[in-house]
Amino acid sequence: MQVFKTFMKITLKKLPAAMIYIGVFLTISIIMANMGGEDTNFSDTKLDICVMDEDNSDASRALKSFIEDKHDTIEVRNDEESILDAIYYNTVDYVLVIKEGYSEKISQGGTEGLFLNYTKPGSFSDTFFNTTLERYTGTVSALIAGGNDISEATAQADKILSDETEVTINTFAKKNDASYSEQFSYYFQYMPYVLLAIFISLLVPVMLVINGKEVRNRTNCSKLTTMSFSMQIFLGTAVVVLAVWAVFIFVGFILNGFEISGRIGYAVLNSFVFTLVSAGIALVVSSLSPSEKAINMIGNVVSLGMSFLCGIFVPLSILGDSVINISRFLPAYWYVRANNMLAGISEEPFAVGEYFKFLGVEMLFAVILFVLVILIFRIKKKSR
Repeated sequence: MQVFKTFMKITLKKLPAAMIYIGVFLTISIIMANMGGEDTNFSDTKLDICVMDEDNSDASRALKSFIEDKHDTIEVRNDEESILDAIYYNTVDYVLVIKEGYSEKISQGGTEGLFLNYTKPGSFSDTFFNTTLERYTGTVSALIAGGNDISEATAQADKILSDETEVTINTFAKKNDASYSEQFSYYFQYMPYVLLAIFISLLVPVMLVINGKEVRNRTNCSKLTTMSFSMQIFLGTAVVVLAVWAVFIFVGFILNGFEISGRIGYAVLNSFVFTLVSAGIALVVSSLSPSEKAINMIGNVVSLGMSFLCGIFVPLSILGDSVINISRFLPAYWYVRANNMLAGISEEPFAVGEYFKFLGVEMLFAVILFVLVILIFRIKKKSR
């Protein structure tokens, strides 16, 4: 077991640096898990607006009524000093003065010089409210150009711009299994990204030392067979991988209030299989003997690339067909399919047989990766 002992010694030397990655990624996972909330309601942003109507016409009153329906109105004294004080002390977000002659100008299709505006330039409220104002005046002007009089145009503009769009928010809610909480679902959703990044950053540097010239020459001079060498490497990898996985599962149980029932067992099994896949990917990367400077770059490309393509960061439901067709050839896609089914947000209802089909595809990826590692070890040994 000399190779195994050497593997663990090198791992312990590399562990302090890897612990930084584990701590950072674990923190990110917890934050992402807690981002999933129960409230899926959507509402428009409301600003504190003061509207001063100097035109006092039907058209100006219609605009003022439109604004009051969309935002909270604040009263400010109509003098420049009071207005500037209110803007400076954030008493009001935006002060709009509808200038005299507004009705006449907009009736003629004009949209310039209608208002005086007081706000903090470049602020969110400035951009947001100006957009709303431009949409309103542009709509009224277009309706007048289409043959409507000013009263009809303002009424139709109010109706057009007040139409609401139904918004559906996809969430990992407790739809089918009360024990499988939304936080737990989010935690497992982002786990592939974390596992891939950690194992590449931890295992690859260790394997580079193991496969270094000095260690390899000593190994090749011994009576150790390729199979024995490979199995000891796999054993050392298994100890490290299982330890990291166990830490994440323990933290996950803490987030879920130590609830261990229902579909949680399926989620844990799914994460375990993908842990094997992640370890296999890390070993394949190490067998290609990248430079130490390239390890972090490779880790980011693999983890982020697979996360975006396979539905970890972007829901599968909004990915294009071409992206989905590509992601089917990546193991994280099948992990996400299984997790979505467990969370109750996929089109297909949870079914044990379908779940194990997804798991089987992940396991096939793991087997292929480990076989590939053994073949690369053998080819490299013969070439030396």
